[in-house]
Amino acid sequence: MMRKIRTDNIADYVVSLLIIKVQRGKEEVVVMVRWESEEHWKQWEKSEAHIVSHKGKIGNPKPEYIVNIEVGKYEVNTVKKNN
Repeated sequence: MMRKIRTDNIADYVVSLLIIKVQRGKEEVVVMVRWESEEHWKQWEKSEAHIVSHKGKIGNPKPEYIVNIEVGKYEVNTVKKNN
């Protein structure tokens, strides 16, 4: 599932939700956000919407269903479109 989101004063970005199907055990969900540029990502981090969304969660334990959180930064090397 992919959805494209428009934020005020910030360039478009794409959120991809990937769910790894498993037969037994816990499913793995990966959320990937791709920004138009690193500068746009930095604008989002400093935006009022981002700050407000995280402010209320400081000091709270993560929900039980979240086993692990990893944050990584990748650079896109190649994009191919099937036209």
